[in-house]
Amino acid sequence: MIADRLSASVLLYQVQAVGDGPVHERLREAATPVALTLLDLTRTPPTLAPQVLTVVENPSVLEAAMACDSPGPLTCTSGQLGNVGHTLLQLAGDQGTHLRYSGDLDGCGLWIAEYVARAYGAELVAMGVSTVQNAGPEPSSVLLGRLLE
Repeated sequence: MIADRLSASVLLYQVQAVGDGPVHERLREAATPVALTLLDLTRTPPTLAPQVLTVVENPSVLEAAMACDSPGPLTCTSGQLGNVGHTLLQLAGDQGTHLRYSGDLDGCGLWIAEYVARAYGAELVAMGVSTVQNAGPEPSSVLLGRLLE
């Protein structure tokens, strides 16, 4: 069986890259998240500029960050880490990128967070009981309408 390097992707938003390859150009010119496949990351991998890269598990977190004009570089693995997620985290780690991770606060999300911290040295952010308590019972106050129009 041939590895499928096109069906899964990671989303990168405001991630700075240095170099002149096709992935570098896509990242530099993007105003919205860029989907990178395993083929992108293995055939023409980006060279990341020095930065703190926050990794999130859920695309809705990435969209909420966009709605709030979050200035920081973000990437989304969309749940369980597949080959493309592992490849991006390894690439970033190999290049000395400081990784932060914030995932879902359910059993699976906490397992992923622990794994990412242990395997890639990511700093865990907003992954404790206090985060849930501080969020309270109300739905998110982030309005996403302007991004969906």
